[in-house]
Amino acid sequence: MLAGSSPKAGFASGARWRIKMSFAVFVYVAANVFFMLFTLPAAIALFPFGRLRSRALSFCLRTLLHAMLVKAAPALGIYSLAPVAGAGILKRGGAVFVCNHYTLLDPLFMLALVPDAGVLLKRKYGKWLAVWYLIKIFDFIEVGGRSPAELASVVEKSSRLLSEKKNFIVFPEGSRSVSGRVAAFRSLAFKLAKRQNCDVVAVCISADSPFFSKSQKGLLPPAPTNFRIEIAGVLKPSDFRSADALCAAAHSLISSKAREIRAENSCAFGREEDNSGR
Repeated sequence: MLAGSSPKAGFASGARWRIKMSFAVFVYVAANVFFMLFTLPAAIALFPFGRLRSRALSFCLRTLLHAMLVKAAPALGIYSLAPVAGAGILKRGGAVFVCNHYTLLDPLFMLALVPDAGVLLKRKYGKWLAVWYLIKIFDFIEVGGRSPAELASVVEKSSRLLSEKKNFIVFPEGSRSVSGRVAAFRSLAFKLAKRQNCDVVAVCISADSPFFSKSQKGLLPPAPTNFRIEIAGVLKPSDFRSADALCAAAHSLISSKAREIRAENSCAFGREEDNSGR
């Protein structure tokens, strides 16, 4: 505890944070319900027009997520989010975006920032009502096993999405990292990129403290965090002899960027300690 602070002040600060965070979670859940009720009539009305429905509702979803996650949450002090350097790269179409995965907010950030995008997600998340709804009306592709038939279905749906010049967001680690370090990648996204000759955009998402991550203790995050979303690089499949080589290159780019950010955070923390000790 810092000099001059008291246990009572620390408790009050912690209580304010828990109230703020609880309110933020409530607003997020309410926004999900509002979104479903607002878009359901449009989804039904535009049902015969599949591509128009997908683009229109995707725009609505991205607008809502951008307003909540990129604008409102940082303004309310829930977390900070640094401006994305080279954000124009996120606006391209028909690309495979591969990202490391540390917190539950990672897919939401990417959907807020990448236009007209589908996402590959685990089948278990389809049990959540809001996610089930998104799967039914958006380009959300579920994967739950490794049988040849299921993988063939995932490849067929994903290839169709990319052939329509839509973006595809994949977290090739397959699960959130416990330590925040980048785990091994699975090759599906890179096989798709080679097959469709689509650029691979490597994205690094970092948080300097547990925030809806596997290492978090308790239901709510213990404190605000600082998020950074960095473009680690853009890879062209034609420059690589195989999907495995493409996968290794993307993993190397994202891992290097993650290490760089951790080093910067460690230096910043050291400077804060030096200043507080003066």
